[in-house]
Amino acid sequence: MHVVSLLRTDMFAIRIGGRPAGLDELFPGWTELDRFGLVIDEPVGGVGATHLLQSAMMAYYDAKPSRRSSRAVYPEIYAFHIGKCHGAHAPYDFWPARREVILRTDDHREVLDAINDRGITRLAVPDRPLREVVHRPKEVESALDRIASAFVYDASGRVTGGDVEIAGTDKRTEFNPAQVLRPVSEIVAMRRAPGAVSSSGIPIKEADDDYAHWLVACDAEIAPEERERALRTRQALCSPEGLATETYRRVEVSEALKRLASAGQPRRAAAADWRPQDIRHGPPAQRHGVALPQSFPQQPSDVPGSGLGRGGVLARHQPPVGDDMRDEGQPRLAVERATADHFGLGIEGHRLGHPGEDLLAP
Repeated sequence: MHVVSLLRTDMFAIRIGGRPAGLDELFPGWTELDRFGLVIDEPVGGVGATHLLQSAMMAYYDAKPSRRSSRAVYPEIYAFHIGKCHGAHAPYDFWPARREVILRTDDHREVLDAINDRGITRLAVPDRPLREVVHRPKEVESALDRIASAFVYDASGRVTGGDVEIAGTDKRTEFNPAQVLRPVSEIVAMRRAPGAVSSSGIPIKEADDDYAHWLVACDAEIAPEERERALRTRQALCSPEGLATETYRRVEVSEALKRLASAGQPRRAAAADWRPQDIRHGPPAQRHGVALPQSFPQQPSDVPGSGLGRGGVLARHQPPVGDDMRDEGQPRLAVERATADHFGLGIEGHRLGHPGEDLLAP
C-alpha cells in the first residue's frame, strides 16, 4: 500500500473541457464507498489510464483520511482482464490478487457480471467501437443504477476527442507505471526480506511471496516484445522532465457498456503496426525469461491460481491465488535492494536495508 505515502492529490493537474478542475469535478459526488474499475484488453494496457487510476486512489483516501494512517487499507480498485491476463498491474496496488480479475472469455455478459459483482461505481474502458449487445436480464439496469462516472481511455495514454486531461506534476506519479513496465525478472531478483514492514509498521506486499508468484504467473502470458513496446510508448508520452500528460473522454455509462462489449474483440491490424517515434529516455530495459527461485513451484499445476492456465472464468468465490501458495517447508522470498533510479525518476523505491525502513523514500 505504498500509494498511501507515495502520492498526494496535489501531484495531479486536472483540466476538464480545457479549464482547470479538481477531483470533485472529475469524480462528482465521490464517497467513501466508491469503487474504481479498469477494463484491460491488451498487454499492460492499463498503463494508459495511470493518472485516472491514481486520481481515483487519491479520491478514495481523501474521502476518508484515516485510510492513510490508522487503518492503512488498500484502495478499492479492480482491474478486469478480458480474454487472458494482460500482465500484472498489482504494482499500482491492485492487491490482494483478487483485485485483478482474469476473465478468460470475451463474452460481454461475463465481463459485465464481474463488474457488477464487485460493485464498481466509477468505470474506465478502452476505446473500442460501439457494439449493440444483449446482456443477462437486469445486469445493465444494475450497472446504470450504480455507476456514477464512466471514462474511455487508450493504452497509449492519449484518447481521440478527449475532454479530460490529467498531468503528473511530480516524478513520483511515474513510479507505478515504471514498476508495471519493469521486467519481472528484475523484481524477482531483488526480493525483499520476509515480514518486512514500512517505518510505520505496516506490512508491505513486496515482502509477500504471493505477490512475487502473482507477478511471475501474469508475466508468462505476455511476450517480452509486448512489454518493451508498452515501455517505449510510455517513454514517448513523457516530457523531458519525465512527466506524463494523459487524456480521457467522459461518456455516458450506457456508451461505456457498448464499448465494453467490443473490448477483447479483434481490432484493426493498423493499430498493432503503430510504433512511437519520440523516444526520450534511451532504449527500453531488456527483459529476459524469469528464472524462478527455488521457492517457486516448478510444475505448471503449482502455479498460483492455476486457473490462469485453463479456459473459463474464475468463479466468483474463487481467489486467483491459491491458499496453498505458501508451503512452510519452502524458503521464503527475501528482497535485498531495488531502486527506481534507472527509470529516470530521480527517486528511490523499495529500499531494502532493513524491515524498519520505508518502502518508498522520495
